[in-house]
Amino acid sequence: MLSNISKRSLGFSANLLKLAYNPLKSPAFSRAELKTVRFRSTSKELFVKSLGSSIFDDEAVVPLESIDEVFQSPKKIEPTEGIKVCEVKFRSYGTQKLNFFADFAQKAAYALNMPCSGMISLERKISRWNTLKSPFIYKTAMEIFERRTHTRMLVIKDSHPDVVKFWLDYLQENAPGGVGMTSRVFEFECVGDSSNITIPEEEKKRLDQLATSLPPTPYKVVEMANKVAEIMAKNPKDDIQQVTRQVVDEMHRPIIADNLTLKRAKKNKK
Repeated sequence: MLSNISKRSLGFSANLLKLAYNPLKSPAFSRAELKTVRFRSTSKELFVKSLGSSIFDDEAVVPLESIDEVFQSPKKIEPTEGIKVCEVKFRSYGTQKLNFFADFAQKAAYALNMPCSGMISLERKISRWNTLKSPFIYKTAMEIFERRTHTRMLVIKDSHPDVVKFWLDYLQENAPGGVGMTSRVFEFECVGDSSNITIPEEEKKRLDQLATSLPPTPYKVVEMANKVAEIMAKNPKDDIQQVTRQVVDEMHRPIIADNLTLKRAKKNKK
């Protein structure tokens, strides 16, 4: 009798150990799983009866053509000639507004039928400042401040100057705060149109003054040397320094005496 009881107890304990090791095979778990499945099925049936079956339909795939172009990536127009007309650079301390405005500029260029390159990321500029942490006389702690400037560039090709100007004005008008914009426009003229260009007299005088302040070109030096040699061949007894000074005064600019010679001249007058 005792042996039978001990065997039964040992078998029961072994079953408990098996269930503890693998609880998913227990009858209690299977019953709970059946109850949850039945509850789910009944709840779905109730929702279908009350709200309709359209809620449980599969989600429809939305085609890309029906999505607004504002949320799509910028489209491009391929250039025909490849002539660079304008370069625009955007700068900002953050990338969120910068990338958003660069996409906006590309979409505006596409709307104006202008071939625009993709967004070109230029080198990031990092500036650091090392300052004292406190105004105390015996301070030892320092604090470092850092500022990062991000730059993006767009290139416009094969576009009319008036359209480019309108595009730049539109971007400048709608630029968000915290984003700077610099542009460089290239203009091309036909060969032989220089006769139609009129230069004001003030600009001519300014250019003449600028030319006299610059050193002579190598061709000008050779021309002045040939003239000095021609004068000395006619009059070999003339002073070569005076002849050179006269030629330079006539052809290039007057030679200004050094400070030492001016001081000596003042002393001689006294």
